[in-house]
This record gives sequence, structure tokens and C-alpha cells, in this order.
Amino acid sequence: MLKDTSEEFRQNLSKKIGEAFYWVFYKKTAERIWKEVFTEEDRQRVGDFDRVFQSSGTTGLWRAAKGSENDIVALVDIARVFGYSDISLQPLINALDTQSHPKRQSRYVPQWDDQKCELKFDGEIICVFKFPNRAQNPITILNSFQEENWPDRIFNPLPPSIRGTSLKSRLRRLNDQTKRKIKFRPEKNGTWIAWCLTQK
Repeated sequence: MLKDTSEEFRQNLSKKIGEAFYWVFYKKTAERIWKEVFTEEDRQRVGDFDRVFQSSGTTGLWRAAKGSENDIVALVDIARVFGYSDISLQPLINALDTQSHPKRQSRYVPQWDDQKCELKFDGEIICVFKFPNRAQNPITILNSFQEENWPDRIFNPLPPSIRGTSLKSRLRRLNDQTKRKIKFRPEKNGTWIAWCLTQK
């Protein structure tokens, strides 16, 4: 877990991330995102591609379209879209700005045990996968939420092909399995997956 939040550390972290994903800043990458990743609604939010790219670069385009908090978050989001998912988003956000995502009270945070394939909420087991090999998608989602300490939403960790109706149906089945204590839903056309409590 990244804990040092000094200004020097923040700057060094930003630099390292930028160096690791230097290819994001190329205009060809921005054009590919514009054509292949952004929805029509995203493009409308951005407006003029050339104007925004010239003034703010690829991360500026992403922030305008997706509402990312800052350029580093946008950079990590873009990297994950292109398959570089080894960097966990939440620890980076916490390291860059610990005030952005205050931790929830532990009582109201689900706990996913990937060894037992059990999801608990407020001490109660609300979901068990008895055949994990048949539940790879929901397990991937739950692993991602647990790794990132259950923020309000995470970047969709499933393959790009699982969006729209396909994602909705998977989340509907997951919601049915959680005894309706918590609810998962897609956001931004499946780019994000969010969760919330249905009862306290």
C-alpha cells in the first residue's frame, strides 16, 4: 500500500506513471480512443477534438469525456482500457490525494474472501460461489472491488466485449445472488461498475 503522500513523493509518482505510459500522450492514441473507446455522448461532452487535445492532451480528452478527477487518474484509466491493468487504481488515488476518497465505515463495506469465494456484509454471508470456475466474471468484479477497498465505483475489469446489455445481465445475476443487500450497476455505458447499499 502506498502511504507516503509528501509533495515530492506525489511528483515522483506522477513522473513514474507518465514514463510507464508515455504512449498515451501520442496523438494516434488519442485518435484511437476517440474512434474506438468514446461513445457519442463522450464525444459530445468533449466537443472539439483538436482544440481539447492541443490544450490538454489525451488525458484532457479523457477527463472531459469521463469525468476523471485528475490527469493521473485519467492516465491509469486509459492504460487499463488498453490492457495494462496491473496498476490498482485506488492505491494510486490514495497516494496522490488521500482526501479524495475517504474510507467508508467498515460496518458498511462488504468483505470478499477470494479463498472461500464468500461475500460478507455486516458480518453476514450474502453470497457464496460453490463452483468458482463457473463464476469467473462476478469473481473478477468482486476481486477488483476488494483490492480497491470498495470505492463507489471501479473501472470495469471485464473484457471490453462485456459492456451494454451483456454487462447488465451479468450484474443482474450477481445482484440476485447477494440477497439484495447490495446492488451493482453499470455506469458510463459499462466503462465503470458501481455499487450501493439497498438496506442498512
